Amino acid sequence: MSIISLPLELLHLIGSNLDQKDIRNLISTSHRMHSVFQRKLYTNVTIGLRNANAAQSFLYAVARNPGLAGYVQSLALACWETYLDWETNREPQKTTERPNFDGDLIRKLVDEATDYTEEEKSKWLQDLEEFYDDAWLALLIPRLTGLRKIGFEWPFGSSHVSKMLNKAAINGGVCFPHLEEVNMCWYDTENAVRSYQMHPFFKFPSVRKVSGWKVAENAKEEEEEEVEEDDFELKPTEILKGCSLPPKCSNVTDIDLSLCNAAGGMQQWIQACKALKSFRITHGGVLISYDDSQPRKLYNSLSLHKSTLEAVWFEHDEQGGDGDNDDEWMGSFVDFAALKFLRLYLPNLVGINEQGLPARKISDVIPSSLETLFLDIWWDWFIDVLDDLAEIATSRKFSKIATFHIETCNSKPSSPEEDAKVDWLQQRCREVGVACHVHDVRTWEDMEGIQLRNSLWPQCEAEDLEFY
Repeated sequence: MSIISLPLELLHLIGSNLDQKDIRNLISTSHRMHSVFQRKLYTNVTIGLRNANAAQSFLYAVARNPGLAGYVQSLALACWETYLDWETNREPQKTTERPNFDGDLIRKLVDEATDYTEEEKSKWLQDLEEFYDDAWLALLIPRLTGLRKIGFEWPFGSSHVSKMLNKAAINGGVCFPHLEEVNMCWYDTENAVRSYQMHPFFKFPSVRKVSGWKVAENAKEEEEEEVEEDDFELKPTEILKGCSLPPKCSNVTDIDLSLCNAAGGMQQWIQACKALKSFRITHGGVLISYDDSQPRKLYNSLSLHKSTLEAVWFEHDEQGGDGDNDDEWMGSFVDFAALKFLRLYLPNLVGINEQGLPARKISDVIPSSLETLFLDIWWDWFIDVLDDLAEIATSRKFSKIATFHIETCNSKPSSPEEDAKVDWLQQRCREVGVACHVHDVRTWEDMEGIQLRNSLWPQCEAEDLEFY
């Protein structure tokens, strides 16, 4: 029996184990395969770097067959060509393999964009005719009204996509009624995407999760090529700067940031949320921007959600170096009534006094609702707080505590007495049913510590976007 003759249930089972390339090959074999697998082919779409014409070809497909646009639930966009991209080579031969330009269709689609001025439409159409991906994506993305998830590898100099997002935000995100999750990363190895580039998504009512990799709140402005006003009416960096976020305007509940800098404590993002449930940030250091981490400012922002926050993770990435504020005490979390998970560097949790010792007891600054306490802590400080941790594990006040996860770094071999104290803590925890994991970050070769860390909070999705 050939595959074409298999029952529909078996074909769907086979399709669930095929990648997009295999699906494309399969639907080209017969009309039946095309009808069975067409929806799956369009469900998760990636516009990557290997096919330079993907944006144009895909736009033509959904414009000529609008039903296809409704199939798309996930869209991943690799870094695309923009008008100001200094790497762009606009030599004539570059367009020889472009799809045929359907002028009538494209002009019709541009004319239907009622939120644009005639001047904006003229510039847009000019860049479409020149096959700048930035212009084509701005025409394509709003047509995918079934989108639930979108990922960007944000390029330098995007203007048309930025303008489209800004206009969508002004209109309350009505063109994205189902969009729930947004992931954005910077395209280069240095610097970062500016945080305000993601402001529009906080205004889309359906969005619940925002993730970023290499995002900076006060990213140093890059020098842009000087462009004549006749050639370019507005610099890309200015388009979304004015997209401010009023307090409590957003339904976003989860913010996840990896290798990012928050010079202002991510105040605009956090105060825009009506009821934030989880927040994670790993500070990115000078490769991202020259701004130091701001523990106290971040705490002040998070304090707006004391009644709803369930998980907080604040980490100083090893690439960040030693900033002036790394050891700053954030503030007490006692009043964070919903908090179940807390991951902090010990000085940010309790402060360090003039003698270099913990300034407060951990039990005095954490809420009774806490279930998991994850500490980044130097070995000597760990020894100093062992009694406090044992008290938390056995206290009725902290009856919900279930897990201690300790990441430590011992610059010298530990003494038998110190090892015995750690064993004592772990034994006390076992007696009351509390898991106590202690890992020296220098000995992660066995991957046990990394696996446990990832089990507590999965890797940031914006860091793991896949483009092909």
